[in-house]
Amino acid sequence: MSFSRWIRTTFSVLGLVTLGSAAHGAPFIAGTYYEENASNGCAGTINCSVLFSAIPEGKAVLLVRLTCSVRVSKAVRLLRVELGLSRPGNLPIRFQDLPFIDTVAANSLQRFYVVESDPHFLLGTGARPFVRVLTTGNALTNLDCHVVGQR
Repeated sequence: MSFSRWIRTTFSVLGLVTLGSAAHGAPFIAGTYYEENASNGCAGTINCSVLFSAIPEGKAVLLVRLTCSVRVSKAVRLLRVELGLSRPGNLPIRFQDLPFIDTVAANSLQRFYVVESDPHFLLGTGARPFVRVLTTGNALTNLDCHVVGQR
């Protein structure tokens, strides 16, 4: 097994612990427009996820815009941010790494990262997209994400 595959597998297993803990509301759907927000208070963990709603029956959504705000204590750095696809009862599949920007430290206790991406990630019926973050230490405090798509 290659090192990168091992990292992704380990990340997937670790992420299973937090996938269900994200808070989100119902997606906003108007015609072909799809939008949803999700957030998670990460309580000083090394990885954190936000899980979005399942795609409605008989529909497909192309995610065209994703933005996130990630808060960590200043002592740690982000290692990876990824968009993934989960289905109930199965391990997460289909991953896409996302670019992130390290912003200026807010104060001596917090640092913010910004994630902005145009992923063009197609989701079918029942699929649940999620965003997962991995850091260098136990210091994630909050993850807030917003997705926009077309049906």
